[in-house]
Amino acid sequence: IKLIDHTILQCGSITFKGTDIIPNDQTKLSIEFEFPYSSPPVVVTEVHTTAIGDTVMGTSVYNVTTTGADIYLYRTNSTTTVVSWIAYGL
Repeated sequence: IKLIDHTILQCGSITFKGTDIIPNDQTKLSIEFEFPYSSPPVVVTEVHTTAIGDTVMGTSVYNVTTTGADIYLYRTNSTTTVVSWIAYGL
């Protein structure tokens, strides 16, 4: 979505499959933006769970570029987990 002030807003979700998750460590998956930005956007994540602080320790974003980013998930077991993300910038 392109806003009146020319800010581009994109969102999506990524599934960390149980077989991909490393228990008690960070697991990384990469996303690609449908439309590239002119400079790296701000990216925010939200994990879909009721177990924050129990088995899901958190999610984070790293290596944000104009075309994508790396999303990390840290959980104590290998249960399949969905993480939503939103990116905004110019």
